[in-house]
Amino acid sequence: MKKVFSGIQPTGMIHLGNYLGAIKNWVHLQGSYECLFCIVDMHAITSSYFQVASGHKLAQQLYESSKMTAATLAATGVSPLFLQSQVKHHTQLMWILGCISPMSWFQRMTQFKEKKKALDGASLGLFSYPALMAADILLYKADLVPVGEDQTQHLELARDIAVRFNSLFETVFPVPEPLHTNATRVMDLRNPFNKMSKSAKSDNSRVNLLDEPDLILSKIRKAKTDSEAVIKFDEDRKELANLFRIFEGVTCESIQQLEERNWENTLVFKEALAEAVIEHLKPIREKTLELYNDSEKLKDILQKGSRKAEVLAEKNLSEISHFLGFYNN
Repeated sequence: MKKVFSGIQPTGMIHLGNYLGAIKNWVHLQGSYECLFCIVDMHAITSSYFQVASGHKLAQQLYESSKMTAATLAATGVSPLFLQSQVKHHTQLMWILGCISPMSWFQRMTQFKEKKKALDGASLGLFSYPALMAADILLYKADLVPVGEDQTQHLELARDIAVRFNSLFETVFPVPEPLHTNATRVMDLRNPFNKMSKSAKSDNSRVNLLDEPDLILSKIRKAKTDSEAVIKFDEDRKELANLFRIFEGVTCESIQQLEERNWENTLVFKEALAEAVIEHLKPIREKTLELYNDSEKLKDILQKGSRKAEVLAEKNLSEISHFLGFYNN
């Protein structure tokens, strides 16, 4: 079976965009591929500690958000699941890949340039972030990587690094391909020109997976729509099209079937959508809270995942070290 690797940062609450755009798809992929899914907690610190005098508060936030992210992913059925920081081989391979890659490859990264401006400077970690991302993928010899538009450039770099290593030594790494799926692209509820995001200032811009039913109803009622009376899917009506896609994503109904309901008005449509979202997320929310409050069970899930990852990582890194000439007697 081909291998699939993907990861998610434990920053902020997982929202409906994360779920419909990636996580739900991960669960489906598990039936067709050998999958490894990772909470990339080391990526999460590339900028968080850079501009603070004391890291204690941020450290506590990272601990709690990593625990909640793990509980949420496990509740959706993602498996195997592990924390990046629990498998030391990621950073070992990052160093190796950084040493064979020209700095110019990293200097051209668009995300680094954008984040550097926003942060008024940048850490070495932020600059070398793509090398760690490449290590995450290549460590497991992943064939396929589900990626969004914002990570395409980083995957291209991982591909370049794989080709360079293979040409310098032996053909060790498969050159990973992007895995394009039919995942739902969920947009901001207040601004349909932006993706739904953890970092958006308004909490009303997103539905978090752990939101209470009343809050979900309130957010969807407030979701921006146009003034046209007819409730039909139209790409040019971006606000309504976004709501239709969410509706399709949480039900078994196609957009055509949803249109055929002949909605009386926007309010009726939104309330039916809210009900569908609430119903779909209810078991996930309940299971997430159960796992979050059962630290031993959650720990066991993560340890099983990390053990599986470590076996594969150790084997592959040993092979890589051999070609590099490291003396491992």
